[in-house]
Amino acid sequence: MRKGFNVGMVVILLVLAGCSAVELPEREVDAPDVPIVTRVDADVVLAEGAVEAVERRAVSMRSGGTVLELEVEEGDVVAVGDVLLRLDAVDAELAVAQAEASLAQAEAQLARLEAGPRDTDLAVAEAQVGTTRSIVTQALTERQQLYAGTTEARMAAAEADLAAARAEELAARVAYDRTLECFTNPETGEEVCPSLGTNEERARFAWRATQAGLGAAEAALAALETIASTEERIANAAVGVARAQQAVAEAQLVQLEAGVAVEEIAAARSAVAQAMTAVDGARVALERMELVAPISGTVTRVVIKVGDQVAPGQVVLHIATLDALQVRTIDLTELDVVRLEIGQPVEVAIDALPDVTLAGHVSEIGLEAVDYRGDVTYPVVVRLDELHSRLRLGMTADVRITAP
Repeated sequence: MRKGFNVGMVVILLVLAGCSAVELPEREVDAPDVPIVTRVDADVVLAEGAVEAVERRAVSMRSGGTVLELEVEEGDVVAVGDVLLRLDAVDAELAVAQAEASLAQAEAQLARLEAGPRDTDLAVAEAQVGTTRSIVTQALTERQQLYAGTTEARMAAAEADLAAARAEELAARVAYDRTLECFTNPETGEEVCPSLGTNEERARFAWRATQAGLGAAEAALAALETIASTEERIANAAVGVARAQQAVAEAQLVQLEAGVAVEEIAAARSAVAQAMTAVDGARVALERMELVAPISGTVTRVVIKVGDQVAPGQVVLHIATLDALQVRTIDLTELDVVRLEIGQPVEVAIDALPDVTLAGHVSEIGLEAVDYRGDVTYPVVVRLDELHSRLRLGMTADVRITAP
């Protein structure tokens, strides 16, 4: 027999009133296939259910990371929007700063293009063209001076030095050869060949000196030719660089005078839009480093602690409305459910609290049947109009519904 209701008294009253009592079936603990549906009389229906919160939420993370701060513990009462925990957000904050900097750069570029060239920009570009033209003229002049001036004079002098050294060497060689020739003594008539002696030695030394001078003149000319070739390449390169700078300056001037192309402005606007999207995404990611309460209620369970690594979608705590409770029953048959209406008064007895009876009312009636222990039943929700300090979620409750 159900706790909280004096069924025997009800039966006696019905008999005295001339009505036949309805036999109450015994609850069979070992026969779960028998639905727990009890009809006392034509006006009262008994059913069994469980206490639950009107709203309960398993709160999960929208982002992953390391738990840096845990702001609540079990039993704390929270309101919608209250911060529950925070993750380490250093990387997310850096991403926001980088995205905002890129957006500022893209907006500045778009503003510059939409404003078009300013008079000062044109003046600067024209001045730059004039400067590069002067540089080209100067480079050409220096190259011409190099060809027609210093280099040619030095080359001519070196070639003259080489010719003189060759002549000196030839004369010294001839003089030396003469010291080796044989001759006839006019007095004695004898042939003389002085292979050694003072004249030959002096001539030999003089010839060797002229040979060294000739080698030095040849080396000087070769070195000058190398230097001249290097200087020529440098001068040509300077002219090429100056002409390239002039071409760039002239192209920039032409672009400024022509204005900004429509396609370029469109591309800049697209870049701004992309940068704004990146900023929004970075800010959302930063917001997700902070978990807030989706509903108002009491924290009933916390499953993580500071320092834990959490993943997106991981449940970290539970919140329930302990100040708004209800009883859900699924053991009412189709014969009973058709006699119920929203708002009907209900008496609720709690198995764990035999001395407590709470008032409530029917708040929901299922529109679709469910299979409960082999029978066709309908879920019904009873909203509790009063609470008790010892009432807990999940407690078994018996409901007494007064039908019209």
